[in-house]
Amino acid sequence: MVEKTEVKHIEENMKVKENIVNGPHGRPESVVLSVEEDLHVDDDIIRKKNELEAQNTMHASSFSYAHS
Repeated sequence: MVEKTEVKHIEENMKVKENIVNGPHGRPESVVLSVEEDLHVDDDIIRKKNELEAQNTMHASSFSYAHS
């Protein structure tokens, strides 16, 4: 039997910048907003053989041959 484990690493970053542009009289005329998103997803699949079950299968088959 093979045991399968899936591991996900998720990293999300968000950077927000605000820039206020003043008009000719020093009053805010417009606001510029920049949003930058960064998403990283890593998938790892780990497979392991269940050694205990494999050993039990080997012992059972050798036991059946010995008693045949």
